[in-house]
Amino acid sequence: MSFYVTLPSDSSMHFFPENKISHFKTQLPSPVYLNGEWEVGLSEIIYPHSWLNVNETNNYFRYNVYDGNISSTVKGTIDVGSYETMFDIISAVQLALPKNPNRFTINYNKATKRVKINAIQGNSFHFENLGELLGFKCNAIITGNMKSEFVADAWPNFSVFYVYSDLISPQIVGDTQASLLRIVRTKGQIGSGLTHYKGINLQKGYGIGGIFRRLFRAALPFLVKGGKTIGKEVLRTRSRVASDVLSGENFKEAVKTRSRASGEKVSSESY
Repeated sequence: MSFYVTLPSDSSMHFFPENKISHFKTQLPSPVYLNGEWEVGLSEIIYPHSWLNVNETNNYFRYNVYDGNISSTVKGTIDVGSYETMFDIISAVQLALPKNPNRFTINYNKATKRVKINAIQGNSFHFENLGELLGFKCNAIITGNMKSEFVADAWPNFSVFYVYSDLISPQIVGDTQASLLRIVRTKGQIGSGLTHYKGINLQKGYGIGGIFRRLFRAALPFLVKGGKTIGKEVLRTRSRVASDVLSGENFKEAVKTRSRASGEKVSSESY
């Protein structure tokens, strides 16, 4: 049997008021029992494209102009925002440069993805962090005719994001271990809600299912009488044990502690 669970980031705000788009928990309407072996995977994710590729840390540059016997350094800035293409970024830079006389020319080759800048003699272009977007090294100084050493990329730091879930076992991610469910490639235009589907990354095993399965055996002595009261309390106990184990507590100790507390509560409510 297979089924889907849809988990909106804002559906359980009254349970988890600290929820946000990038990190959230969802309270299900009823428990999901994962008995025996199971597989879990991310089939689809929808996320808002709301981040900026040009911000206050990389929206400025400096250029040095030589006019007769006078040399001056001017700071230029472009608007903070989301620039969809390299042409958009270059157009913004050109608007911030002096027009008369035209001391600098900037061109982008779409085929090679390189930027070429020409500064007339006596003038120079000083890139700060903006240079990395254009394919130059950070703090590069452009004199004469120079071409970018690297590929110019309008979105160099926003190509993927990681989706984590405590439903799966930790796996190796670089130099650490993390419960990484899937790596999602990002694409699309600013302000849009984007749907991503690239198949399902499966996680096999027992995990939470194993916890619930073993907990059911541990709680079985309490299922002798009490009807609905006992049933509800067992479900609550399962959830509490699962939470304790995920927090790092020993499973057996968590079962003993929670089962003892559950038994005392059921006894007081049944008589």
